[in-house]
Amino acid sequence: MSQSRRKCKVCSKLFVIPIDSRNRLSPRQTCSYDCSIVLRDTNKKEWTKEEIQFIHDYANCLPSAVFYRDFKKATNKSGKSGRSFDAFKSKVNELGYTLTPVYNYIKLSDVAKKLDISKERVWYWVKRGLRVQYRCKAKYRYVTLGAIKTFAKTKPHFFWGIPHYKLYALIGDADLAEHIAMKYTKRPYCIAKPRRIICLETNKIYDSLKKAADANFLQITSIYKSAKLKKPTCGLNFRYYDDLKFLRGGHSSASGQ
Repeated sequence: MSQSRRKCKVCSKLFVIPIDSRNRLSPRQTCSYDCSIVLRDTNKKEWTKEEIQFIHDYANCLPSAVFYRDFKKATNKSGKSGRSFDAFKSKVNELGYTLTPVYNYIKLSDVAKKLDISKERVWYWVKRGLRVQYRCKAKYRYVTLGAIKTFAKTKPHFFWGIPHYKLYALIGDADLAEHIAMKYTKRPYCIAKPRRIICLETNKIYDSLKKAADANFLQITSIYKSAKLKKPTCGLNFRYYDDLKFLRGGHSSASGQ
């Protein structure tokens, strides 16, 4: 069987075209590694002053997908061909920046870390009006620092128990942070009225999810999912007592605790 040959684009030497894993001819254009380096440097596009200035202006301010999208739009306006994401990322790192937003956008998980609170509490803020500005393909949710500040002004009671210095470091408003830290030292009220929980195996009734979790050495989320999805957790089945009482026609033989 005759071997196919190709002319090297650098030294013009004929070389045997290798076969890839799919039994097809490789798209390789050079005869050696040294020639491939020369060809890469020859085809390498120089970065313009406008492109570098754009990175300096918007680095660490936008999520990576938004940053790259806006960069391509600015590049296309100037009549240049777009650069790959890998080339863009390498140049950003070379200039001393990262693709992680620092100054304006922040992930919901990072908000929880900075304030030293649970992620579930931050997600509850989203349900209550905190506006999510961007959703990426990796399922990260980004909010702006301005949106957090606006939410803190309109609904400050949601920030109860957060130290003054942590809140000030996030929203950047000393007066607002001090007002919230001094007025809302504890949870001002129970946002969701606790519902009684019954364990089907022991017929014991608990006043809340927390009491049921503490009595059975389980997590609150496990009790909640068992009652909500009607599935067992650690061999025990939990239900909302009101729902079970409704299904039984207003009569229950469960003994209270």
